[in-house]
Amino acid sequence: MTESQEKQLYNEVEEDSTRCAVCSDQAQGLHFGVMVCRACAAFFRRSTIAKRVYQCRYSGNCQINFREVRCSCRACRFARCISLGMDPNDSGNVSATSSVFSSPLNPASANGHTNQSPSSSNILSMISPQTSESWLYNNPTSSTSYINILNTCCSSSDNYSLDKSTNYYPSLNEMLKGYLKLENKNYSYKKDENEDGKEEIIMKEGNYTENVDSIKAESFSVSEMIEEHFFRLLNSNNFNSDTRWTMLRNFFFPFVLAYRSFISSKCFPNPEDTRLIATPGKTFFDVCNLQRFFNVEQCLTDPESIAQIFAPTFRYSIIIKNSMSKLCLTELEFAGLLGLLFWNDKIENLNYEERLIILQIRKQIFEELYILCKNNTTKSEDLSKI
Repeated sequence: MTESQEKQLYNEVEEDSTRCAVCSDQAQGLHFGVMVCRACAAFFRRSTIAKRVYQCRYSGNCQINFREVRCSCRACRFARCISLGMDPNDSGNVSATSSVFSSPLNPASANGHTNQSPSSSNILSMISPQTSESWLYNNPTSSTSYINILNTCCSSSDNYSLDKSTNYYPSLNEMLKGYLKLENKNYSYKKDENEDGKEEIIMKEGNYTENVDSIKAESFSVSEMIEEHFFRLLNSNNFNSDTRWTMLRNFFFPFVLAYRSFISSKCFPNPEDTRLIATPGKTFFDVCNLQRFFNVEQCLTDPESIAQIFAPTFRYSIIIKNSMSKLCLTELEFAGLLGLLFWNDKIENLNYEERLIILQIRKQIFEELYILCKNNTTKSEDLSKI
């Protein structure tokens, strides 16, 4: 074997040794006896601690040995971990990467040097993948700040001169800018004068197909709103790309439900009205006539059968709509609600710094909502309802 061949073979072996045995991503050292990345180590630890049982929909033949598809099937991913010999009782992690499950107060890079700017490949050590409740219970500092949010608001509010200017709502206003931009960019409201001479929004009855098309179009606008305005709060730009995508994915459908409920509360404030918005500013549908809503070519099943399946969800939307209408929820308050939906500390695989930032932002939003409600004498007791 020539010198060049030996060097090539050495490089190939060295490259393979730095790859995750499960998903081929950049490995972070030995975890549970196998060379794996942070994500797969956290996944295996979470699965074994919670004693989770996964089922594959495709007979256990899913392709999960690449980073981009490792989350496509939990059953096959866990089976691969087991087949590689990952042992939950083996805690002999190498020192270079033991920070994956070490104290979050000791961030370190692979070469042992502290890194002041976390990134997707070199971030603060991840906390153990427990539920948010147990994480807060075992972290007194964070749990105290989380549980005492309203107490903090009450004590700090005495130091405020409760001026009605919006200078006291920087986070709410930033998120409101994004929300209003989303509305103005995507939806054109057609208005006409009614019998009383007042302007009202003209809408037609919509269907399932139009609703799906609208939701697809919104996905781009929601992503833009999050990137340009929500992530501008505090130091949230430090979030890595994987976390950003996970947060957006978890937020999108709650946003769809909340947004349509909010617009419905403005268009159909009567609690007896069973109409909901399908395409904001353009179409609506009646919860009492869902079979007509689902009577389209895309729905291959009988419309009445589909209507029965979705009826409970839409009835829940009616309840939310009526609650928002009763509270006379403003756009600024709704922006705060969207913020609380997005900044969710229960998302899995958050590292310590990301979770801490989320808790700080949630606390800030609660404080601003408290001041906002206290400034409005008619809503001084509505914070808990919001």
